Amino acid sequence: LSPVAARVVLSHQGPPVCGLPKNVLQVPRLLKVAKETVVFGDGTALQPDVLLFCTGYRYRFPFLALVQLGLQETDYGVGPLYRHLLAPQHPSLFFIGLCQQICPFPHFHCQVLFALAVLRGCCPLPSATEMEADAQQQLDQYLREGGLPQHFLRLKAQQWSYMKELAQVAGFPPLPPAVQEIYEATRARRLCNVGTYRDTKYRLLGPSAWEEVWDSGQDPEGDGKAE
Repeated sequence: LSPVAARVVLSHQGPPVCGLPKNVLQVPRLLKVAKETVVFGDGTALQPDVLLFCTGYRYRFPFLALVQLGLQETDYGVGPLYRHLLAPQHPSLFFIGLCQQICPFPHFHCQVLFALAVLRGCCPLPSATEMEADAQQQLDQYLREGGLPQHFLRLKAQQWSYMKELAQVAGFPPLPPAVQEIYEATRARRLCNVGTYRDTKYRLLGPSAWEEVWDSGQDPEGDGKAE
């Protein structure tokens, strides 16, 4: 929006975002809307031309008879799902890609390989009752630790152990360590500058080795290699 707007006001409750364009003003979360005026948590009042809500979304599956599948709508989407993935009472039904705040394509890749192993009979599953109990236990533990129900599928750092467990039980090779290292390096750069972190490219040199590749042909922070 910033290239076509005189000013963009970004209201959020997180820490300041670094590297935004100069015409982007960051303010606390929205407190109230009164006619043509919006008021933010610090008392700031503005009259915007456009009010754009970026509130996310909820998963919905109106095309599935969830009750007949032993599932139900939840605050986080649908459940119970064994390993955030499989309907316990119908173990040939998989929900690929529901988890959030992850490294997407490697994550989807591991979920698909797990699903294929189950369908091929190479990955024996517990009983439906045991899988439902396991899913409930994970949710209960998450809530005891202070997690919000609607954020249950936000794996964050847990994503790496999750994918490793899928590989172990399904018998496929785990992701090479370089995938996590590159993800973490990209995440760190994004925290430093959200406007330029995409400029950095990465080249895999091996399962545990990679290097940064700069469009300019130079690395301003060193040799750019990690092993």
